[in-house]
Amino acid sequence: MTRSLPVIVILGPTASGKTRIAVRCAEKYDGEVISADSRQVYRGLDIGTGKDLQEFGGIRHHLIDIVEPGEPFNLKLFQYHAYKAIDEIEKVSKLPFICGGTALYLDSILNKYDIPAVKPDLEMRAQLELSEEKLYERAKKAGISNFEKIQKRKLIRKIEVIDNIKAGPDIPDIKHPEARYLTIGVRSERAVQKSRITKRLDERIERGMLQEVDSLLEKGVSREWLRSLGLEYKWSIGYLEKRYSFDFFFKGLRADIIAFSKRQNSWFRRMEKKGLEINWIFPGESQKAIGLISFFLNK
Repeated sequence: MTRSLPVIVILGPTASGKTRIAVRCAEKYDGEVISADSRQVYRGLDIGTGKDLQEFGGIRHHLIDIVEPGEPFNLKLFQYHAYKAIDEIEKVSKLPFICGGTALYLDSILNKYDIPAVKPDLEMRAQLELSEEKLYERAKKAGISNFEKIQKRKLIRKIEVIDNIKAGPDIPDIKHPEARYLTIGVRSERAVQKSRITKRLDERIERGMLQEVDSLLEKGVSREWLRSLGLEYKWSIGYLEKRYSFDFFFKGLRADIIAFSKRQNSWFRRMEKKGLEINWIFPGESQKAIGLISFFLNK
C-alpha cells in the first residue's frame, strides 16, 4: 500500500498574515515552506511582492527568487517546482507547508491539474478553424476517438497538444505526488482586512518600494513587463513617471489591493463550492492552526 504524504496548505488573501502562521507551524512541526505566489519567484522584486524573508528565520523556503525578472514563469512551471520541492522536503523527513495567495497555483496542486507543456500553434489553429474536413482528418491522424462529439475549439487544442508535445517547454512530465492535504485559510473581517492592507502599504512605501521599482527600471527590467505584474508595480511606475500625485497613487493602489483581496476570497469560495474543505482561522490564531495540524497528522 502506497503511503500518503501529508502536506499542509495555508492560504489567504493579501495581508492576511498567512506567512507568519505558516512559519510558526513549520517551526512546531519541523517543516519547510513552499511559496505559492506568482510574483515572489522573481529575484529583485522584494518589497513590492511582500517577500518578508525576515519572517522565515531559520525555516527553509522554496520557490522564492528562482527566476530573473522578465523570464517566463507559468502555472506548469510552478506545479513542476512545487512538486519537486515536496519531494525534496519528504527526502529529508520534514513536513511540507505550501503557503500563498495565488489561488490558481493553489488550485492546481489541490485539484491536480494536468497541464500540457505546449505553446499555442496559431498557424495550425487558423487552418483547422477554416475546414471541418481538414480538422477531422487531423483528428484521425492524431488517433483521437469520437472526435465528432468534441467541441471544435477543444478538439483543435487536443490536436495541437498531440502534434506539438515535443515542441513545448523543456519540463519533464509531472507526476502528482501521493499526498493528502490539510487546507487552512487565514482571513479577517472586511474592515480589519482593509486596515491591514493600508498599514502594510504604508510600511512598504516606508521601506523603499518606490526606490526598488526605480532601481529595477535603471537595471533594464522592462517597463511593460513590470506594469503587467499589476498593483504595486503598475501604480509605482505611473507615480515615478509623474502621471499623478502621491495622494492619488496611494489611494488608487490601496483601492486596487482591496479589490484584489476580494477576488482572492471569491476564488477561495469557489474552491469550497467544488468540494475543498478549508479550515478558516483569524490572523492571530496560530495555536488553532497547530491544533488542526496535530489532529490531521494523527488521524
